[in-house]
Amino acid sequence: TDNTNLLGYTENFADAYWSKSGVTVTANDTTAPNGTLTADKVVFSGANNLIQGSYSAVTSLGNCYHSIWVKGTSGETIRINDGYVSVTTLTLNGSWQQVEFYTNRGTQPQGIAIDTYSGATARTIWLWGAQVSVGNSPVTYQPIATTQQSYISNQFKYNLVNPVDSDAA
Repeated sequence: TDNTNLLGYTENFADAYWSKSGVTVTANDTTAPNGTLTADKVVFSGANNLIQGSYSAVTSLGNCYHSIWVKGTSGETIRINDGYVSVTTLTLNGSWQQVEFYTNRGTQPQGIAIDTYSGATARTIWLWGAQVSVGNSPVTYQPIATTQQSYISNQFKYNLVNPVDSDAA
């Protein structure tokens, strides 16, 4: 399948790929929207805390579709954006919510950032399935278990000794 997700470690927010400020992450803490035990618990210690995954655009990508699943205590709010421009304030409802938005940052870095705002208190949320893809419409979620660059290079390898690429070779 074509790789459409520009982010890395899309189900592992504990990885160093995700920048953290005032945040602790527990990997594989609860059941994700797809039924697997791959959703991560994210604890914000207070106001202006942040977790962010990003990539640098080498060329202008045009519009990008952003998506992430979030779950948290009903009534609490968090902000979700492309890492630079605030896009939405989400009021949590106690269930999984998919946040989707579009941005066009040209050649500037993009990604997904989740933060608490000034005056916020400590809070706990769960995250799963981060995605950024080029285009104006939603795409099928593509999990990336490593860096996006490693994922692509592994898709295009070919084993000349054993085309089946089994360990028996």
